[in-house]
Amino acid sequence: MRIFLAVFFIWIPIPVHAAWNALGPFGGSASFVQVDHHRPRTVIAATSNAQLFRSDDSGDTWKVLPFPAEFRGTLKAFVVDAQVPDFYLVGMISETPEYSGLFLTMDGGEHWRKAISEGLLNVRAIAVWPHDSGIVAAGTENGVFMSRDWGKTWDRISSEDDPGPKPVVSLQFDPLDSNILYAGTPNLAWKTEDGGMTWRGIDTGMHDDSDVFSILIDSRQHQRVFATTCRGIYRSLDSGATWKKAVGAKDASDRTFQIVQHPLRTNMFFASTALGLIRSVDGGVTWNRLSTHLSRSVAFDFGRPDRIFLATDDAGILRSDDLGLHFEQVNSGFTNMRLNSLATDKNALFVTVLTAEKSTVFRFDPILDTWETIPEDQLTDELPAAPKSFLANANFHVYKIVSLGGRTLLAATSSGLMRSEDNGHIWAAAAGRLGNSTVRAIAKYPGIPGVVLAWQFGTIFVSKDSGRTWNAMANEADSPDAVADLAVLSDEPNRVFILTENRGVYSLPVNLTLNRK
Repeated sequence: MRIFLAVFFIWIPIPVHAAWNALGPFGGSASFVQVDHHRPRTVIAATSNAQLFRSDDSGDTWKVLPFPAEFRGTLKAFVVDAQVPDFYLVGMISETPEYSGLFLTMDGGEHWRKAISEGLLNVRAIAVWPHDSGIVAAGTENGVFMSRDWGKTWDRISSEDDPGPKPVVSLQFDPLDSNILYAGTPNLAWKTEDGGMTWRGIDTGMHDDSDVFSILIDSRQHQRVFATTCRGIYRSLDSGATWKKAVGAKDASDRTFQIVQHPLRTNMFFASTALGLIRSVDGGVTWNRLSTHLSRSVAFDFGRPDRIFLATDDAGILRSDDLGLHFEQVNSGFTNMRLNSLATDKNALFVTVLTAEKSTVFRFDPILDTWETIPEDQLTDELPAAPKSFLANANFHVYKIVSLGGRTLLAATSSGLMRSEDNGHIWAAAAGRLGNSTVRAIAKYPGIPGVVLAWQFGTIFVSKDSGRTWNAMANEADSPDAVADLAVLSDEPNRVFILTENRGVYSLPVNLTLNRK
């Protein structure tokens, strides 16, 4: 006698109110790093696509700091004020005026306001006077603006029509007089000594067409001024009246983005270049290279004189505890990479990271929570390619297509969820709540026919009938932005993994109860 056992599945999606967990891969490109003078263990990092990250444990771990212009333009300037706690300033350029200009926060990044003044757009440089943080200068494509009331009102202090500094890419106040201001442009340097009523070029000895990326005034000798340019480092001993090029470091690039002075060892200077970090111990006369990473920014830990942080183009944030002789990556939670695709096998995730030079494939082990680099030819992807007829005739973006077996396909598109019952020859908008608005990602739930997950505007939806009806499964207030894909592994059925465009992979625990009867 044969006994037949009927098996019934009851699907009960229960959101788990837990934070999204950033998994990486960590690292990528960083443009700025600064240490909070008032909280020596607090470090802030900024990226060119306007992401802000904060660490409260000297870089061991990072979390995202909310910023209204994130991913909406290019971040060109970033300042953590040395005098007033929690006062940060950001300079942005953007095609959208709402996100172009100067942004300020007085509470460490929890709330931001945009400086409003006619012409104060596309801010590429910011300077705060060391003795009064309410005095702020902003460099734009059309000149220099000044505020003396914490950015509430602004005056243009360089002529829009007459010769003068523009576009302005660097600014520096004289620490003794807020009316003295240096400005760097793609065509050498400028200086005003009367609060901007008059400007004069200061280029004697400096090579023509030297983009002046940064200007630094020596904290001990205010007549000694440094300028970093695409042609190297220049030093002036007479407040910019004349310049002399410094001896370059061996194997380093002339293209130098920033120069900083050690707060205690005042004869020691660091400069970030296209071919690594360089250091001078003789007041900037001679230089030696310490690292090979293209570096943009250097910061000092005021509680530990030998500790420095470095923002790099390819390795995220580096930290050294011996003044740059040795570095380690400190990127846990910091990710700024261009992520292209997400694929799975039974118990692993595969992510492709794109750079200008190449693509790199990473494998994530969910048991160990670790990443490893693998050859690209080992990437597996079971998703079917979109039929050519479908893509050729579409006037919207197709993000992903999954096969539900037989001839049924579901497509996540910018026009909503679409369905085909004939292997992609004829498509129609899916019925219900997902059929008329962008669905960014879709994935089959492993091992159970007909169960599908979809992502729409910060919410994960689940269907148990092959996409005909949907219910919200998880809707977290802090869900990541710019989601590109999602997946569930057969060996990890209670975790949903999502891929973001720049911040790596996140996971969210969910309670998906399966009762067998």
